[in-house]
Amino acid sequence: FAIRSLTRRGLDRGDRVVIFTGPQVDKVRRTIDFILGFINRYYPQEVDLHVVELPVNDLAEAVRCVKSALRSSVRGSDSLVVNLSGGMRLIILSVFLALLMLSEELPEYVVEVETEDSQHLVVIPRSVLLLVKQSIGPSKIKLLEAIMARGGRASLGELVEALNVDQSTLRRHLHALRELGLLEYEATRPLTVKLREEAKMFT
Repeated sequence: FAIRSLTRRGLDRGDRVVIFTGPQVDKVRRTIDFILGFINRYYPQEVDLHVVELPVNDLAEAVRCVKSALRSSVRGSDSLVVNLSGGMRLIILSVFLALLMLSEELPEYVVEVETEDSQHLVVIPRSVLLLVKQSIGPSKIKLLEAIMARGGRASLGELVEALNVDQSTLRRHLHALRELGLLEYEATRPLTVKLREEAKMFT
């Protein structure tokens, strides 16, 4: 799948190829070596290959790792192609969730998936990913990031000071995030919240 995607799109000097993997067992290392050999043989110009090993036993941390890698890899780029074909399902899910979280931060991108028989290529419109992201909204994302920056736990007063937003608005956002299962109330006086594990994916 990776070779077909690279052949279909082609590579140019300065392009970056990022491969997300699980634990680098022999089969994974052989695959990476094969892809590297293909790039060096057919695209001998300067193409950067970066391999990111994901913790497949921790979905939230895997999504964070993908987000970090994508942010650094696309810096200065004007386009991005994400191929979700083949590989471990958890890795595919982690990459897809990271795209949902980053949809507005990334340059123009295409998400493609090949069918198992390689007969069809399906493209997922960027607009679909943007709609999913908007269901949470940038204000709530900033709120989650502010809590995460304080070790995953913060009081209402700390958040008011950090975000410069009035208490009533913050209370509404916190209640909505609690309903979504992304945080819990640790205390009510003063109101103190704690992020749940799933919230890491949004920060």
